[in-house]
Amino acid sequence: MGQRPYQWALPTLTGTGTLNSTPGQDGLAWREVPTTMPPSAPTSTPHPARAGFGSRLDDRRVWWVSFLLLGALGAIWALSMPPLVGPDEPAHAGKAAAVVRGELTWVAREDILGTSDREVTRSEIWLRMPRAYAEPDYACIALPPLRPASCMSPVPRLTDEVEAINSAGAYPPVFYALVGWPSLLLPPSKAMYLMRLVNVALCSALLASALVAARRADASGTTIIGVAAAVTPMVVFLAAVINPNAVEIVAAMCTLAAGLELLRTEGRPSTRSIARFFVASSMLILARPLSMVMLLAIVALLALAASSRANLRTLAGDRRVQIGAVGLSVAAGFAAFWLAYATPQRALWGGPRPGITLPEALRESVSMFPWRVRQMIGVFGWIDAHDALPVWMIVWWLAVVGVLVVAALVVGSARQRLTVVASVIGVIALTLSEITQAERIGFVWQGRYSLPVAIAVPILAAWVIGTSGRIGWRQARGMGALAIGSLTVIMLFSYVVVMRRYVIGAPSPYLDYLLEGDWEPKLPKHLLLALATLATTALGLWLGTLALARQHPPAGAGPGEEGIPAAGTSAVSSSASLTV
Repeated sequence: MGQRPYQWALPTLTGTGTLNSTPGQDGLAWREVPTTMPPSAPTSTPHPARAGFGSRLDDRRVWWVSFLLLGALGAIWALSMPPLVGPDEPAHAGKAAAVVRGELTWVAREDILGTSDREVTRSEIWLRMPRAYAEPDYACIALPPLRPASCMSPVPRLTDEVEAINSAGAYPPVFYALVGWPSLLLPPSKAMYLMRLVNVALCSALLASALVAARRADASGTTIIGVAAAVTPMVVFLAAVINPNAVEIVAAMCTLAAGLELLRTEGRPSTRSIARFFVASSMLILARPLSMVMLLAIVALLALAASSRANLRTLAGDRRVQIGAVGLSVAAGFAAFWLAYATPQRALWGGPRPGITLPEALRESVSMFPWRVRQMIGVFGWIDAHDALPVWMIVWWLAVVGVLVVAALVVGSARQRLTVVASVIGVIALTLSEITQAERIGFVWQGRYSLPVAIAVPILAAWVIGTSGRIGWRQARGMGALAIGSLTVIMLFSYVVVMRRYVIGAPSPYLDYLLEGDWEPKLPKHLLLALATLATTALGLWLGTLALARQHPPAGAGPGEEGIPAAGTSAVSSSASLTV
């Protein structure tokens, strides 16, 4: 048979050429079409057509744009707040300054005995550090009543080293080694700001990787909406101060998103996808004393979400996955060693409740659960002298998450529904676990401690919606625009709440801080608000771009996914065609 022109259908491809084969082979639907093109005429090269707005963005561009926008927003928050106002920030800054000077353990450990004079109830850790970090003046901002940041004394330039009690002294040293180096180069007042910016960079890098993975986890982009709902104003606030809790939360996001990407990939995943998962999980397990529990919870949810055991076996047999598992095992081994060696749980201290029974503790903890949930979204500052988002904004944020969860329960498979429900139960169980220690240390749990698991609720729900194929792209697009738009407004309003807290102190009309107040940030307040508005809006638009764009399937996507016909099926119904 000679060369004859045929037309056959392939999605999103257009072009002209000749087919030199038997008609109908390879399952391609074809038909003969007339042509007047002379044999010697040059043929056009097929090019992939754009599948949707933003679909040509590659992973590298997505990562860099996300990193820069997230970093800009975090930096504005970090530079807007005075030093030491983040929760436990003085202890974490002092620990960082001590670790980079070689203080990896502690100078002295003082055990505090209980009433029986035999049982050690808690320990106080002494570290050697520069005096400016050892004797910070922050009590007036951490204790009631609400006062502006002007009540604090300026951070001194004293650099002689002394020993001081540090409540974070027994925490794993990795985070502090990463953020503490500015204390070796700059005076304490400037080093604290630079340490904040290093924390912002770490969190922005992990979040950017989470967005890349989420974008590849489902072609509809719906998982991006889940990530946007997981990045609560409290997450941004923690990233903008010196606190390992922020790295723990965003590392959990990246671990979960990267795991979902690997679960969706059929066949051989990319090396970058594997690296994302293992780097993020290693950062997670080394962040805080309870981080090992958080990683186990995330991995359990991923195992439950896996619909194909064959895919898990394929991943387990991949040499690159095995190498990553070795690295994660080393990190887990160090984390386990540190827990056994440093016993950070003995440094916890609150208001002991001797004689309280387990049912009584459970009732009291349940009564405080709504407050814990509110803390996950927007309660800023030290817990005893805070300012919070209005209740209706908290309810709106929860409504976005609730809609995602309900939609996932409607459209998901039985296994997917179970995964979403398990994530909700995990958050509740983790938060109420404080009852086991109520008699010894009281009720010390804060909502931010639950966030490394709580972030799984919106992300898993959005992933279920995106992979179900039961919600049309137009419907998902409308839902995404409304969700991300409203969350962006709440994020910007959160910045105003934080600034009012430190400039004025006492509750007042929100924008009054622009006209009055006893404390002034390093940059003009009007300029900082303009920059925060620009960065928040740009980030919201960017997340909308990622969420509303139809994506190409990830490398290795199975046949039949995202409009690509399986082998042997006809594609004549496609609106696009290729003439070869």
